[in-house]
Amino acid sequence: MTSYITLSETSKSYLAYDKLEGTEPGIVFLPGLKSDMEGTKAMALKAYCEEKGRTFLRFDYFGHGKSSGKFEETTIKDWYSSLDIMFKELGLGPQILVGSSLGGWIGLHYAYEHPDMVHGFVGIASAVQFTDEIYEGLSDSERVDLSRKGYVELPSDYEDGAYYISAQLLEDGKQFRLFDKEVNYQCPIRLLHGLDDVDVSPSVSRKILNHVNSDDIAMKLVEGADHRFSDDYCLKLIIETIESISSTG
Repeated sequence: MTSYITLSETSKSYLAYDKLEGTEPGIVFLPGLKSDMEGTKAMALKAYCEEKGRTFLRFDYFGHGKSSGKFEETTIKDWYSSLDIMFKELGLGPQILVGSSLGGWIGLHYAYEHPDMVHGFVGIASAVQFTDEIYEGLSDSERVDLSRKGYVELPSDYEDGAYYISAQLLEDGKQFRLFDKEVNYQCPIRLLHGLDDVDVSPSVSRKILNHVNSDDIAMKLVEGADHRFSDDYCLKLIIETIESISSTG
């Protein structure tokens, strides 16, 4: 059942979420770019938590799904604040963050900034600093469009039409960089990535593995898995990975 957090009585800003009450540590699922809390991984984790009686939270970022705002007018700052609002407004204790693609970047950054609130982190094709990758991949003409119009449209393999990427999104991404500074983690970190992922290279997870400082970090690369990472084997692996860090930390 979908619930809503409204930021103030006069505000038009609200966040949609679905929360199950159960045993701790709970699981918070962070979806990918232009995805929402109704995706395959989110629903599989909800079913798992219902069966096991575990606390579970799934939600939509600003500009996504049932939450307020337009995707074109939101950036990673808004999506990161969506997670922070969930923790504060729902009074969450330490949770296991499970982040897919964009959600992996947001979750990893949140675990860095709020170590007391994160019991563990599972990143699925974590798209850390994907905004830098987008800019570096733009053609000269696309960079001209970005400068003149304030946005560029890029093709999407997951929906009709194109991704609308704003100059502000690319600029705000710089504030969330993790690879240009020392980052230390107190919680267990697990990285999952499909070797057939053509959207976020497995080299990004390798870079995370080699860059971050953690006493408990591991990576698993899966043959035959693409960016969706949502077939039965991958879903089972995600759950097994969550269970492996549920009693640690």
